[in-house]
Amino acid sequence: MTYLPLIILGAPRSGTNILRDVLTRLDGLASWPCDEINPIWRHGNLDFPTDELPPDLCRSKQVALIHKQFSWVARKYSAETVVEKTCANCLRVGFVRTALPNAKFLSIIRDPEDAICSAIKKSTSTPNLKYILAKAKFVPKIDFPHYSLKFLKSVINKNKTFVGQKHFWGPVSSEMTKISTECSHLEKCTQQWIDCVTKSSEELRKVPQQNRFQINYEDFVMKPKSILSEALAHLNIRHSEKQLEQAVEDVSISSLGRSQTELDRSEITRIRILLSTNLNLREAGFEFGS
Repeated sequence: MTYLPLIILGAPRSGTNILRDVLTRLDGLASWPCDEINPIWRHGNLDFPTDELPPDLCRSKQVALIHKQFSWVARKYSAETVVEKTCANCLRVGFVRTALPNAKFLSIIRDPEDAICSAIKKSTSTPNLKYILAKAKFVPKIDFPHYSLKFLKSVINKNKTFVGQKHFWGPVSSEMTKISTECSHLEKCTQQWIDCVTKSSEELRKVPQQNRFQINYEDFVMKPKSILSEALAHLNIRHSEKQLEQAVEDVSISSLGRSQTELDRSEITRIRILLSTNLNLREAGFEFGS
């Protein structure tokens, strides 16, 4: 069955979940019955130290598995467009394009303070067993022992048994592996946001303009129907305007500016300093005052 891969890109806690959920309420668009499929993207490269998989690691067996999984979604849900949202793909757009050369990309960027604030909260929360089991169904069988051990170590690490070891929630970039074990969750999550937005922005410039579209989270939650309608029209993805109006009914503005009440002034100042002094952000065209 033929299908169009639509890849959602966004740093963690940038609205990628609600964006995927809204899109998959439309006829002809579908996704996996779980949150992310990072084990599928990482298959055959488990020993690679980060999620920044270079294109040359996308060999025939990786391509075969990825196509098999996308075809499964297309057949199971009779989907013309298969929507995929794995935040770590921000770090490996070239790898994704090698596997799926006809893919289109929908990226979303959220105010960094709000995104980082939410990521800090998520990274320190207790793992959700139901969430993990849903994702486990799509782990390649041969890789299952690896992820079982990884999960066990993460649980022990949360309980501070593995003192001094690095532990990351979400996408892992090469810059994050250089972070001291003494660094706070705030510093880790800020570096994660920086790497996700700069690396994806750089790689997306290589994608033909008609195959990529970027939206702003704040604009999206304020005007979800008009923003998504524009995005889908640009990407030439068929949709019903009436259906879209129903699909965005639960999009809320309740998370706007949450960092201003959930972080203290010193934390906000620290995030702003880290953003304003990051060379990669400046080179990518992002400017933040300290």
